[in-house]
Amino acid sequence: LFYAIFGNIMRASLLDGGVESVYQNDAIVPAENCAPLVCNFYQSDGRALPVAIFVLQDYLLFYALKQGQEDWQRHSISSSSDEPRSPVICGGSVVLTSQHGKIFELNLNGNSPTSNLIVSDEHLFSAPVVVNNQIYFEAVHKETGQRKIGCYRKEASKISYENIGDETVSSLDAHQSVLANPPLTDESRLIFSDYYGESMY
Repeated sequence: LFYAIFGNIMRASLLDGGVESVYQNDAIVPAENCAPLVCNFYQSDGRALPVAIFVLQDYLLFYALKQGQEDWQRHSISSSSDEPRSPVICGGSVVLTSQHGKIFELNLNGNSPTSNLIVSDEHLFSAPVVVNNQIYFEAVHKETGQRKIGCYRKEASKISYENIGDETVSSLDAHQSVLANPPLTDESRLIFSDYYGESMY
């Protein structure tokens, strides 16, 4: 079991209960409300590379096991003043949204990772979820409070929106705890609760 604490990535053995620090750096400051991610990336020769991804305040930290040796990679993300959300994997890319309406995509297909940043200053974003190889999330318009379904289409690098009925949020600050989590999905539908938690869409 790997987990991040201030200044360290820790490894705990589920067999004997032993705990040790495997990577130390004063810049390791875990982002709030962000789950780590474990996935396989496929290299150019087709081999699967298991990777653990930790979301820190200013960057993503990747841990990979290559030929029995630890390998750490850092990839810068948006400023710590804009809280990142928990990441997802979609089409060979790590994708994460941010509190203030940014989408960060890191494409790991190929030997040199490339990043893409999409900015939407008018909305707040929830954590994302993947359905049919598309990225979905809740978006709230900062001025009107209108709740929306946001969709990020990687192939076009575009965000589209659809209103969730005529429902508006009266307090953006109070709604932040909802936005820290992704919508529910059964992989064919998206499920949102209403602002008061009494109805489902």
